[in-house]
Amino acid sequence: MTVWTIPHAKEPVTLTNVSQVQLKLVQSENAAVTVNAMNQVGILKSKMHVFGKKLMEYILKPVVTLSNVAPSINAAKKSQSTTVGFKVLPKSSEEPSNPVAVYKSTLAILKALSGPLLSLKTEGKNGDENTTLMAMLGFIAETASPLLTYARDVNVHFANEKCQELIVEARKLMKRELHNTKRVGTMKVDNKNVKDQTQDAKDKCHVSEGIFALPECAVSESIGCLVNLAYQTLQEAGSNTPQCAIQLFYTVRNMFEIFCDVVPTYHRDSLQKLPRVCALHHNNCMYIAHHLLTLGHQCRQSLPPPLCDGTSMFVDLIPVFRKLASECFLAQMRIQRDQLVENLSGAEGFDQVATDDNFLACERAIKQVVHQLGHLQRVWTDILPSNIFTKAMSTLINTVLMHIVEKVSSLEDISADDAQQLYPLLSGLQDRIPHLIKPGEDEEPVLVQSTVDQWTSFSEMLFMLDASMQDIVDRWAEGKGPLAMVFSASDVKSLIRAIFQNTDRRATALAKIR
Repeated sequence: MTVWTIPHAKEPVTLTNVSQVQLKLVQSENAAVTVNAMNQVGILKSKMHVFGKKLMEYILKPVVTLSNVAPSINAAKKSQSTTVGFKVLPKSSEEPSNPVAVYKSTLAILKALSGPLLSLKTEGKNGDENTTLMAMLGFIAETASPLLTYARDVNVHFANEKCQELIVEARKLMKRELHNTKRVGTMKVDNKNVKDQTQDAKDKCHVSEGIFALPECAVSESIGCLVNLAYQTLQEAGSNTPQCAIQLFYTVRNMFEIFCDVVPTYHRDSLQKLPRVCALHHNNCMYIAHHLLTLGHQCRQSLPPPLCDGTSMFVDLIPVFRKLASECFLAQMRIQRDQLVENLSGAEGFDQVATDDNFLACERAIKQVVHQLGHLQRVWTDILPSNIFTKAMSTLINTVLMHIVEKVSSLEDISADDAQQLYPLLSGLQDRIPHLIKPGEDEEPVLVQSTVDQWTSFSEMLFMLDASMQDIVDRWAEGKGPLAMVFSASDVKSLIRAIFQNTDRRATALAKIR
């Protein structure tokens, strides 16, 4: 005979009323006769169906859904009764149910309900014994193997589902917009002292300060979340079974490998068209590479063999991420370089600048170049590390100056009016350049001569446009002056012929340039 004590029929079983649920099974001498009679009249099946639904709803389901409860089983020999109820445990309600605990609790309940009828031992620690027990109770067929297989690999199934969820979450993070940023890094790069620090490290035979430090820059918030997810997963792996830990470890590797395919593809248009997004992607890749340097070392001790023996490293992925960062940013640099050269092509080689149309064309070309460089400074200065920003801007400015020097030096005729118009036009560009390569308001000014290779050539060319013939000869100083450091004798002679008329004085000056 069974006696049910349950909450109101329409109330679901929750933590507040689960302690009211109780199933009492009383064994009597006439039980077998009663069951046989019910079977004879055809009502046993419907009775068992009702009993099974109640058992599932009020006993088995709470075991799975409520992590704070455990079955309370009381077997009374005198009254030959077995009572199954629940007790609430002092545990966080947000903690998920443990699959192993659920499995053991379910078996304990089934075993208790069948106890009055079968004399079964209570020891059953592995999946084979548990499955045999359930077969003896009649809940599964003796030949059923799927449950045995599932029970044997329960941790593997849990790990598979967990790994799938992690990959899905990682992909969502990778597909988020990149423009939401946060500041990272603690080390400010001092361009002046890099060589000195390197030399000091060699002299003292120790690792230079900051070699594992991340330069201050901006990265996407989603990438910070992705790296945190990797750390959390590896920490969770350290507290799991060896098989589960290995699966979680390789899931983290898969997350980073997927990043190399998903991000460049999903954000392709933004990476090509938006310099700011491209710079962020560069920083994101370098940020991940920075963490991969020590990620394996930090988590190795908590991982099982063979991961703890040295195979839990991520250093092989570092060159991949660094290459991904440099390739994307260099592609953007080529796009910007081509755009600058195209803008300068509108100046028509800086020929005959004295005419109104040509002067306006040259002025427009210079303004477009300054505008483009100014835009890059605004979008990159707070994103890139200061040394990368300075190097990138200096490279683009160097391209501009090289193009201008080549075009002006190749002119066959530069009239006095042309020189008079060209000099202030190019001097304005020269004045703007130091401001364009300054990393930020709090940063020290950059020495342009040390970062822009063509700066001296450009400055000397401007000097020649505004100087007298004698000043040019003096600056050449028999091949030992500053002019000789950046121009060959043939280049200087060519500019003198273009700027000055053919006179005896010019012939004398040309003779001194050798």
